[in-house]
Amino acid sequence: MRSWWHAALDLAFPPRCHVCGAACGGVLCPACIAAFPVARAVCQRCGLPFAETIAADAALATADLIVPVPLHAARLRARGFNQAEEIAVVAGERLGEPVSTSLVRTRETAPQSSWNAAGRSQNLGGAFAAPTPLRGHAPWLIDDVVTTGATLGSCDEALIGAGAGVVLAASVARTPRPR
Repeated sequence: MRSWWHAALDLAFPPRCHVCGAACGGVLCPACIAAFPVARAVCQRCGLPFAETIAADAALATADLIVPVPLHAARLRARGFNQAEEIAVVAGERLGEPVSTSLVRTRETAPQSSWNAAGRSQNLGGAFAAPTPLRGHAPWLIDDVVTTGATLGSCDEALIGAGAGVVLAASVARTPRPR
């Protein structure tokens, strides 16, 4: 049960939609919820595609490795975990595919949030490498959030450079594009 303090705050400062600013009872108003594109055949709780759908899709069915976007060692030590790797482990278990650490971060980069789209790509140039040969493999690259796609693009270059035939990519979330 909500406290009287929270009820008083809601009365003085009604909750607003985080997207459009309309007064609503939660984080998103019904109109914005309806406007968000939702991929079919995904778990409504976690957002991961159902394994049955992936197996039925010819392109996705070619994936034979799950590869999380790596963090730099210093960032990993500071955070204590790699969120993309956590997502990849669950996806690998659900799909019955191995999770590979064949992609490494070769240098520390400035946080992506401080760059525009062009700066993000430049910031990540040469930041990833795939020292393990991937000829004949079709890795499925996993990231937590996609904003401009610069991270996925830089990782894709490294994986293709290591011989991957095709690289598929997935993320749990995508930031909204500016209006």
